[in-house]
Amino acid sequence: SSTITGNSASNNGGGIYDAGVLSITSNLISANTAGNSGGGLEVKTGVSLTLSGTTISGNTAKNGAGIENHGTLSLTNSLISSNTASLNGGGIANYSSLNVLGSTISANTVQTRDGGGVFNLGTLTISNSTVSSNWAPQSPSSKTYGGGIYNKGTLTVGSSTISGNSARYGGGILNRSVLT
Repeated sequence: SSTITGNSASNNGGGIYDAGVLSITSNLISANTAGNSGGGLEVKTGVSLTLSGTTISGNTAKNGAGIENHGTLSLTNSLISSNTASLNGGGIANYSSLNVLGSTISANTVQTRDGGGVFNLGTLTISNSTVSSNWAPQSPSSKTYGGGIYNKGTLTVGSSTISGNSARYGGGILNRSVLT
């Protein structure tokens, strides 16, 4: 196993910027920063990536503090926790295809916008997983949506737990499109 920690990028991919072929197993990606998106990990369009047994925690970015995905991402038996985005997607911002299996997305935050745990504009499938204790601001002046998950794409949730999340609107899930 490897540790990717304490790195920064002025634009995207503070820990890892994946524009090629990559498989990540049993690694720690933590305390990385991106000026724009993908504090821990940025997956570019056309890229397929599998994360297994990996922890992504304590990363920061404007969008997708833990992960920003524009490719095809499979997340298995992994933990996405304690990441902070100033805008959207504290844990994950998904714009393409994301499959979450046997994983936990918890204690992630957004400071001003949507999707404390996950911000989804693509296709997202969550199976046998937990989305818990994620947060988006709740002040009367904030218009924040989806403490656990903000969905404006296609979301499928099966055999999973969505609990203890909070936001001004849609504490667990805010759905603006297709949810099954």
